[in-house]
Amino acid sequence: QNRICFRIVNQCFFANKIAAEAGSGPWLPHQIAVTLTDSDGDVRIENCEQIKESSGVKYDLVSKVSFVKNAQKGGHLVAQIRVGSLYRSKKSKEDAGKEGWYLFNDFSVCPIDKDDPVQFESWQLPCHLCYSVSNLADRYDSEISLALESSYLKPNPINSAPFYSAVHPLETDEFPTIVAMDSEFVTLRAQESELHLDGTQAMVKPSQVSPARITVIRGDPPYEGDPFIDDHIAHSEHVVDYMTKYSGIEPGDLDSAVSKKQLTTLKKCYLKLRCLFDRGVRIVGHGLKKDLTVINIDVAPEQKLDTVELFHLPGQRYLSLRFMAWYFLGLHIQKMEHDSVEDAKTALKLYRKYEQLKNDASVDFRAALERLYKAGRQHNWTVPA
Repeated sequence: QNRICFRIVNQCFFANKIAAEAGSGPWLPHQIAVTLTDSDGDVRIENCEQIKESSGVKYDLVSKVSFVKNAQKGGHLVAQIRVGSLYRSKKSKEDAGKEGWYLFNDFSVCPIDKDDPVQFESWQLPCHLCYSVSNLADRYDSEISLALESSYLKPNPINSAPFYSAVHPLETDEFPTIVAMDSEFVTLRAQESELHLDGTQAMVKPSQVSPARITVIRGDPPYEGDPFIDDHIAHSEHVVDYMTKYSGIEPGDLDSAVSKKQLTTLKKCYLKLRCLFDRGVRIVGHGLKKDLTVINIDVAPEQKLDTVELFHLPGQRYLSLRFMAWYFLGLHIQKMEHDSVEDAKTALKLYRKYEQLKNDASVDFRAALERLYKAGRQHNWTVPA
C-alpha cells in the first residue's frame, strides 16, 4: 500500500511538471501506466490511450485544480473532481451521464463532460493533477459507514456563559426522527459593486454571510417543540453587519471574551448537524435551501420539508413565515427582532398544518393555497396590524 501511495504522489509531481511545459490544448490522458524500472529506478509514464499493453500500474485521472487567469481581478482557483460511484448512484440520470465529473467554482458546483478536465486553454494554468490507482474501489471498501456518535449533540460551549435553560439536551436513549431548524446570519463582507458610465451598477464581489446562530428543535412527542440545539457561533473575523433586525444578534454576542451567549465553533455545529442528517433525520424549516447553502451542508432532498415550498403556488411568489403564521395559525411572530427558536417552532406548526390539510379528504389543498394567496394580495403580503 505504501508503494501505491508513493506512486500516486510522484505522479502528481510529474503531472504538474508536464502541465507547466505543455501549455494549452487537449493533451492530458484520462489514464496512465506507471512503471518503476529495475535498472536505474527511474519512473516511466505512458499514455494508456496511445499504447496497447503495458506492464505498469494503471492510474485514472480523478481531479484537476487550475488557476483561471483574469487580468483585472487576478484570477482564482477552480477544481474539477470525479466523484465516487456511491454518490453518482444518488444523482439524476443526466448527472450520471457525465461520468461523475463536477466543476467546483467557489459556491457553484455543476456536472461537466468527462473530456473537460483534459482540456487546457490559454487562460487556464494547471496547478495540481491527481491520479488514483484504477479500480481502487474494487480493491478496498470505500463506503463510508462510520456514523457520528450521538454524543456530538450534547452542549459543548467554548465560553463560560450561564447555561441556557430553554435548551433541553437529548436524553441518553433519545434520538429524533424529525426536527425543525432555523438559522440566523451576519455579514462578514459587504457587496462590492462598480458604477458604469451609463449609470448602471454591476456586482464585482457578492456579500459574504456566515452562520451566527443555529437552532434545532424536536419534532417528535412527547417533547415536540423543545430545542436541543441553540448554538451561537463564535467569530474571530470582523463582522460588517449584524443584521440585528432580522437576526436578533447584537454586537458582542459572537465574541467569546464578552458574550453572554453560549458560544461554540462552526466546526462543532457542523458535526451536530451531520450527526442528525447522516442518520436520515427529516428536517423542517422555512427557506431551507438558502439556509443550508449558506451553512454549506448537503442534505438529501427526501429529508427536507421546506414550508416555503410546501405552501407555494406554482408561478406565484414565495410567502413569508410571518404571513403564513398569521393566516394559518393565528400567530403574530417577529414583532420586534427575529428569534430562531420562535421561527423553528412556527415552521414545525406550519408543517403539522400542511399534514392536516393534505390528509383531510374533505379539503381541496390547491383551493386552500389559492385562498392563502388571495388573502396575501388583499393585505399586500403583510400581516394586518
